[in-house]
Amino acid sequence: MHERFAANEFSVTRQVRYSLSNTHEAIDMVLFINGLPVATLELKNPWTGQTARLQGIRQYKQDRDQTQPLLQFGTVWCTSPSTPTRSI
Repeated sequence: MHERFAANEFSVTRQVRYSLSNTHEAIDMVLFINGLPVATLELKNPWTGQTARLQGIRQYKQDRDQTQPLLQFGTVWCTSPSTPTRSI
């Protein structure tokens, strides 16, 4: 079992352009396993007033085109332990 797990290739890519119709749209970070996207992340900085609770969730609900191929899989929303957001 350990060998099969170790054979997987994990990767992370920042600033992924995901929209076929609006090529300027980007997701902050995408996690891949064997080249398949498994999670997208919007990174927020509490020192500049950004919060996952407000800006991050709004981006996914309102600003992201859910018809684009990258967003057709189950998306995981993540927040940093240093962010005071608990509702995600």
